[in-house]
Amino acid sequence: MDNIPIGELLTFLWNVFKEPVAYIDYEQNLRTLETKMHELLHLKDDLTENMQMAEVRGMRSQVTGWFSRVGRMKTEIDELMDQATQEMQKNCFGSCCPKNCWSRYKIGKKIDEKLKAVSDHIDKGENYLSSVPSPVGSIMRCLRESEKSTIGIYGPGGVGKTALLTQVSNNLLSSQLQFDFVIWVVASQDPDSERIQGDIGKEIGFLEDRWKGKSFQQKAREVSSVLSQKKFVLLLDDLWKPVDLAEVGVPSRENGSKLVFTTRSEELCNSMGAEEKIRVGGLARDKAWKLFQEKVGEDTLNIHPEIPRLAETIAKMCNGLPLALITVGRAMAFRKTLSEWHHSIEALSRATAEFPSTPHQDFVLVKFGYDSLPSDKVRSCFLYCALFPEGFLHKKVRPDRLLDWGGILGCI
Repeated sequence: MDNIPIGELLTFLWNVFKEPVAYIDYEQNLRTLETKMHELLHLKDDLTENMQMAEVRGMRSQVTGWFSRVGRMKTEIDELMDQATQEMQKNCFGSCCPKNCWSRYKIGKKIDEKLKAVSDHIDKGENYLSSVPSPVGSIMRCLRESEKSTIGIYGPGGVGKTALLTQVSNNLLSSQLQFDFVIWVVASQDPDSERIQGDIGKEIGFLEDRWKGKSFQQKAREVSSVLSQKKFVLLLDDLWKPVDLAEVGVPSRENGSKLVFTTRSEELCNSMGAEEKIRVGGLARDKAWKLFQEKVGEDTLNIHPEIPRLAETIAKMCNGLPLALITVGRAMAFRKTLSEWHHSIEALSRATAEFPSTPHQDFVLVKFGYDSLPSDKVRSCFLYCALFPEGFLHKKVRPDRLLDWGGILGCI
């Protein structure tokens, strides 16, 4: 030992004692454990939402144990944190030195063990989350299965049902599934059977001149004569009321043809005879927060250290709805002071309390977006567009660019 330099000796002694010392001075690990536990709880929420959204059945039995373990961990860690906090207050004569090093060491070791356990459980949960099929994947699976001909996609307004149907349409065009026609039709709040019939006719190649002077029934027979010989997918967007597709001319889908429609109502899925119902919920918490941050922008978020906390509060009020997150996030990008952010939270809270039921939530967001438009000129433009019913076609407007309030707000 006489030949060992003093520096190496001190290093050796530190390596011997650093683990017990780390356990005794556990304040940093305690904060890390608290952060990790919050991460685990958020992951639990995300996994729950994604499984509901994808209507996953086979995975439920696999993840039941994982969910149960999260609950037990929460209880155990809450107790441990209370114990650790109390122990940290027991110092000698008001100093920073612990009164009972052995007790402090045992608690520190438990914190370290829990920290590793929570981290491992997060890894398992993330593996489960990555295994949950996306809604698009679920729909494409149904399109491959011959026994399911009618698929209903349902969820609240602004949640992204049309965007989901667009992804399905794009996937169909690039996939190896053999369909002669992929037909996109917008139903809207007051579905017009003649308009739907006309849109289907255009999609399958009927020119307007050919149909001049023909009755609704004659057109229906022509549509049926073509589609009954073909394998098709009918994508019917934004359905509010049941539509008699046979009356329009759409034949039964016994040859492997499919109907995929979007609606806000699960009951309408049943009315339309959906053999597969896929619920589309809001975005998972972390994805919603990321989207909101992108729309607000770093410049605004970094103006004051309190703004990110307020931004999280507003993002949660959007309930994971992509349209709400985009609309409100863009509006908040122009709020540069704390008072403006506090006022916005109060305004949204009052509006939500005034219109608590689900059908009025869209109105709350529309009003907030309208009030946040940059000028009276833009607000007048919005009001002018609102005069036209959804589905109204101007001669220069393509059918796949129909007006609706979400599209208007999203483009501003």
